Amino acid sequence: MKNKLLFLGLFFLIGMSLTAQTSVADMEENSPGVDDVVLQASWAGDPNAPTATKVANLDATGINTTANVIQFVETLNSHSDNSLQMAYTGSTATTGFNANTNRFLKFKMYSTIAKTFNLDVEVAANFKLEKSVTLAANTWTELLFDLTGNNTNITIGNANGWNSYFRIRVNAGTVGDGSTYYFDEFTIEAAKYTSVSDGDWATAANWSPANVPLQTTDDIDIISNISYTGDLSFKKLLVRNNRSLNVTGNLTVTDTSQLWGGASLIVSGTSTGSYAYFRTLSTPAVGDLEGWHLLSSPESNETYDDTWISSFGIASGTSNTDYRGIAQYNNSVAANNWTYAEAPVASTAFGEGKGYSMKRTASGNVQFIGNIRTANITDIALTKNTSGYNLIGNPYSSYVSLNDLFTANNSGGNDLLESSTIWIWNATSKSYEAKLVQGTSFQIAPGQGFFVEASAGASTFTFNTSMLSKQSTDTFLKSSKTGIQLNIYEGTNTRYAKINYLENSTTSFDNGSDGKLFGGVSQPFAVYTQLVSNNEGKNYQIQSLPNSGLESMIVPVGLNAASGKEITFSAEALNLPSDIKVFLEDRLTNTFTRLDELNSNYKITLDETLNGIGRFYLHTRSSVLSTNDVSLENISIYKTNNSTLRIAGLQQGSSTIKLFNILGKQMMNKSFDSNGIKNIYLSKLSAGVYIVQLETESGKLNKKIILE
Repeated sequence: MKNKLLFLGLFFLIGMSLTAQTSVADMEENSPGVDDVVLQASWAGDPNAPTATKVANLDATGINTTANVIQFVETLNSHSDNSLQMAYTGSTATTGFNANTNRFLKFKMYSTIAKTFNLDVEVAANFKLEKSVTLAANTWTELLFDLTGNNTNITIGNANGWNSYFRIRVNAGTVGDGSTYYFDEFTIEAAKYTSVSDGDWATAANWSPANVPLQTTDDIDIISNISYTGDLSFKKLLVRNNRSLNVTGNLTVTDTSQLWGGASLIVSGTSTGSYAYFRTLSTPAVGDLEGWHLLSSPESNETYDDTWISSFGIASGTSNTDYRGIAQYNNSVAANNWTYAEAPVASTAFGEGKGYSMKRTASGNVQFIGNIRTANITDIALTKNTSGYNLIGNPYSSYVSLNDLFTANNSGGNDLLESSTIWIWNATSKSYEAKLVQGTSFQIAPGQGFFVEASAGASTFTFNTSMLSKQSTDTFLKSSKTGIQLNIYEGTNTRYAKINYLENSTTSFDNGSDGKLFGGVSQPFAVYTQLVSNNEGKNYQIQSLPNSGLESMIVPVGLNAASGKEITFSAEALNLPSDIKVFLEDRLTNTFTRLDELNSNYKITLDETLNGIGRFYLHTRSSVLSTNDVSLENISIYKTNNSTLRIAGLQQGSSTIKLFNILGKQMMNKSFDSNGIKNIYLSKLSAGVYIVQLETESGKLNKKIILE
């Protein structure tokens, strides 16, 4: 992922909000000399009628900072049905509101003494609600009245009527006690419900307010994990990061809704309506590898063009200023295999299940708007070409199980992939990380792009809706695997290789348990291992070995690094037997360094460029090691092609290699000196099985090879 881009900065997105407030009355003049409403506080024929007056705000330092408020004096012994009435007439700046579509009434209330009392709200005789209210002394309190009809205390009249006034009754049903109250900031808005507990939609206690949301007109904010059985329809939806909504039937939203971060929306039926899915990209630093991410669109029908690129601050090139930081991977060439969007960028659809490399000028969000996918996807094209690596991505608005993904694409003779491994770019370590099936329940996040390696017979790749799941960061999973992570450092650069010790693993290749080092791009700085048995020269970022017999297994460690670099090795040992120690052997210096102790490491400065195994080996032993403990059995002999034989792991000194055909006839006899790795050229030989005999100062070793 080596790209040279510079930064530009323009950013736009839909905000993370649901409801829009409409001012009903705030006592500020919307036009000169005209207030929102006409105030009235009376009961016909009542000699002790209350008073309602616009006055200056008593406390503009708290949650209410407006200049003017309503003063309501409930005169002593005033009639029990007296109220504060706010009416809209042709002379006011506003003319009312429709309580059928905007049914959450909010306002602020103030008292000079602490009080608890009943408060009655009536909206143009159409809605009426009474509830208990508690006010602290000398502070503004915001009150919410839910006029949706979900509360049994509400009487609904003409729900579709346009409302020209509303009333507030203090101490409803009792005569006035002479108290003074202050009101302000009356707003009416669409009903908004927030999920507060995991569980079923139909449980009132899972919502705030504690009512089951009505369909069609309400806004829904999902901050927990909610499921709904049947068809569901509402105005607008917001699902927060790593929270979920699972609908067994059809889902309809009438306004563009929002999904954030790791949100999951799973719909078993059909989905109608538009969604904006947001993904946050980290801040790029100076350097070709900084700030890149692999993404895919979790929404259908989304496109990118110059406007989209500008809106989300997608970076521009330095070497070629027409290049933009959206690239597709091209496996038909051996180098320069990223194809960038190039200005002017015409409207281009994000491919279904296709992955993209993407970079912003600064940390922030990118946004995909479209429809969520609810059907299986069976036609994502795979090509072998030069490298076999294909950049694809999760096309759904929920997580995809890696286990299920490989079951669908690499089982039952349907071998589309070379191995059950995917590779994801880690923007923090600036490296590709292998993810495997065995020993993990890895879930591919919505919007995540990743690489797979196609086999020669690959054609199309499949995603099924049966693979979908929700995930939550509230669940911490402590690893119980036994293993070693071998780390290397050079300046600020770091890389790692993992060794897992698993039941039923072997020392040879185990598909789904062994993950190769990503080979779709060059890896000038890397650490990896090769197989303990039946080594064919392939490099693994993750290798799984049996969880018994640890002392008998010696793991070849490969290093790619440039001459003159100072390299530091360290290791993290996880759940190894208490008597097992981890040693790194350096066959060039004939040393063993223990790495599993706190703050232990091994530093070297390279006097030549390294690119392979042969110098370093990892040992797990209960006792201290020396060079006398090295066995010939961990020397690797394999062909790099039909004309070259590679011998890796030799100690310094003289060695002899002989080659015999299957009948025992000697075909080659050659002596050589080695300091770890040696390539032997094979004269033209017929295809067949051959025996390689290696003789060193430590003894003899025989290996079988097959030439094709």
